[in-house]
Amino acid sequence: MADDFTERYGDLLTGSYDCVDRIVLNAYYPLGHSPGGFRIWWRRWHGDSDAELDDAHLMRLPGRFARRVKAWANANGVPVIYCKAGERKHLIAGEYLATHEVGTGVFLVLAAKAPASVWEVRRSESTGVIGNIGHALGGHGVSVHSFLQRGVARDGAATVVLLTHRTKERNLMRAIREIEAQARTREVGVLLRVFE
Repeated sequence: MADDFTERYGDLLTGSYDCVDRIVLNAYYPLGHSPGGFRIWWRRWHGDSDAELDDAHLMRLPGRFARRVKAWANANGVPVIYCKAGERKHLIAGEYLATHEVGTGVFLVLAAKAPASVWEVRRSESTGVIGNIGHALGGHGVSVHSFLQRGVARDGAATVVLLTHRTKERNLMRAIREIEAQARTREVGVLLRVFE
């Protein structure tokens, strides 16, 4: 029988074992480092909705998370240690373990600030072509690495070149089908695969 952690994050885990001594969570989430990836994360968290995606909610989020972690730690007798950038957290935890007896569960929270992307939310009155393309890609878990619009023709048509981050081909093909079905899309011309 799977534990709560495995059930909740099972699609993100690559393996498991039974005799866990300790788990280190480094809270680095690569999907959150691109606008499309960030929106995927937000929508999963908010029932596939962007209704509350705005600067005010984003600015409150880190403080609320930190307060909840500190409150939980305080209620459960778990120390919270604030670390400086570059400090080796595993060494701090090792020192703590050498002088304290710990039981099952979280025994220590080490917190440090690290550089991260800062997002600003901008909403348009109506979703344009680029927004529709981004929504289609993001909705299928495809993160855009770079985007190039190659001019605009007299009739208003524009050639758009997209380079995505590594993704599953089936997700990309679903996104392309959705883009092809959009009223303003003339065609999806060329799809190049890069093999490493």
